[in-house]
Amino acid sequence: AQGMGTTCATTTCPNAISLSVTASRDWTYEHLIFEGTAVNNCEVSFNAVVDNDPLGNSGYTYVWTITPPADRPGAAFTPVSGETTATPTFLPAARPASSANDYVVTVVATGNNEGNVGMATTTIMVRLLGDTDNSGCVDQADIDFVNFVEANNVTDPDMVLRADVNCDETTNFVLDVALVDFVRLDLDGQGNGSCN
Repeated sequence: AQGMGTTCATTTCPNAISLSVTASRDWTYEHLIFEGTAVNNCEVSFNAVVDNDPLGNSGYTYVWTITPPADRPGAAFTPVSGETTATPTFLPAARPASSANDYVVTVVATGNNEGNVGMATTTIMVRLLGDTDNSGCVDQADIDFVNFVEANNVTDPDMVLRADVNCDETTNFVLDVALVDFVRLDLDGQGNGSCN
């Protein structure tokens, strides 16, 4: 069998599996755990698709790796479900985990019958929690944005996603603004970005 750690985890292998991967979103907010409790739930799901398998395996085993950028060594996504399947869900790394550089998501699929492998990658950005405008700083502008989306019943999917700071799929003035203000005031000591 051709295993991970060999040159066969690349597309130059004989009989390599052609694989693609997508994410449920291009970016996510960093995870917040405060006093032992998860405050937001910004889960990210991935989907690996076998585009071509020259050996026609009937099933696959998947290994997922999410590598943090150089400026966030040790920041780790946490598996929620399906970590050996084609469709796992992860929680993003906990504060401080935001970076201007992307996290690299790698999936390796191994054919259950023939042992041939394939690999695919994608990236995901982790934003500073509450940084709705991705300025690198959580400030009054972010609170104003959440208030605007809520007060005007905005339905634009991108704007709603940015304003939904706790990732409960609603824009709730009290909860989302409270999280933005929590980071703006740096109440957990993890920073509020580069506010000038």
